[in-house]
Amino acid sequence: MSAAVSMMGHGAVAPGTVESAEIEAGGDVIVEELCMHSELIAVIGTPGGIKTKVQAGFHASLQERFEKTKSDLEPNENERESLEKLVAFFRLHPEKNKGDMMEKAQHTLNKLFANMVRLRANSSGAAPFLSLRAAR
Repeated sequence: MSAAVSMMGHGAVAPGTVESAEIEAGGDVIVEELCMHSELIAVIGTPGGIKTKVQAGFHASLQERFEKTKSDLEPNENERESLEKLVAFFRLHPEKNKGDMMEKAQHTLNKLFANMVRLRANSSGAAPFLSLRAAR
């Protein structure tokens, strides 16, 4: 990364706002307002071994929304795979399609796709979130 500003400190570094910069500290890097297009390097953790949580990106509630959407989509993905296999089977073996089984499976698959699209649309903006957890 080529930065307009480069800063190195042996202890803590506490700029109010950081933009297009490379900051390296032997201790804490504390940005109180804004950090954009920058690289920050600092020690993560505490001497006492207390777990440290580092978050970069959006507000934590977006992560919760993203995780909920992921958990809501998982069973839909499994059902989608099963239905796609069933429809493919009936296409290969039309003689096995008793009544309107293939049509029902295709209809259910279409409803499932619509639900998955709705879930993804409701979670838009939640995906670009990064959460790192580290312990010393």
